[in-house]
Amino acid sequence: MFTTVGFNLLLVFTAVNSIMIPLINNATLISISNTSTVIIADKTCKECLCLSFPYAALNCFSNNTCQFFNTFPLVYKIQLTLQAHLYFLQGVFPNKSQPCFSDTTCLLNRFNASNKIYTTVSYSRSLFIDNHGYLVTVSQGMSTLVRLYSGNLSVVSNPSCRPFNDIPYGIAYYNETYYVGFNNYILAIDSNNLTILQNITASYLKGARYMIFSSNGELMIVTSMNNSYLLFFNQTVIHMDYGM
Repeated sequence: MFTTVGFNLLLVFTAVNSIMIPLINNATLISISNTSTVIIADKTCKECLCLSFPYAALNCFSNNTCQFFNTFPLVYKIQLTLQAHLYFLQGVFPNKSQPCFSDTTCLLNRFNASNKIYTTVSYSRSLFIDNHGYLVTVSQGMSTLVRLYSGNLSVVSNPSCRPFNDIPYGIAYYNETYYVGFNNYILAIDSNNLTILQNITASYLKGARYMIFSSNGELMIVTSMNNSYLLFFNQTVIHMDYGM
């Protein structure tokens, strides 16, 4: 099925006492990590905005309840909530992720002083760490899946890892499965025993370069390089839902 689907997340600005405050309508900030919040009931959104300036963010709900965030949570999601409003009170937005080592100067000095380890992969495409702790990529030059020990970059030997029949365009990883993209299909490969789980095809797929996953793996988004399409696959029952 090939249909057109629209996704609307509107970022607008509202003015309060001549101060511009970014907001997202029909959305709320949900903290996944521990963070300090203050909840106030029986206040309209405008009343809460008058009290909000010491805080980083504000959720305004349709039942006249407000939730203030003292700081942005380290781990969070922005959730669709009808008739709610999410305000970024300081005019800044939360980082996608926090650095695990904030002193970048010290980190770079350690990198420069460390022993360098190199390995050669012919025309490598994409790189990630899987559930075994291996560095995983694909080689376009050798048409193979390449797995390396992360400690010394030596190749993980596996007799069942044979060259592909076609040249791989890219590789992604989700839930102990490798997804290797080719010109007109994607192979789903079990990361534990390297067996092929599924051959995913679509008539609009022409060069699967990048693949990412959303909605807890139910949605796979693929860039089709040779025809400039963006394809959305439903992972519950693999078929193409949307292309543009």
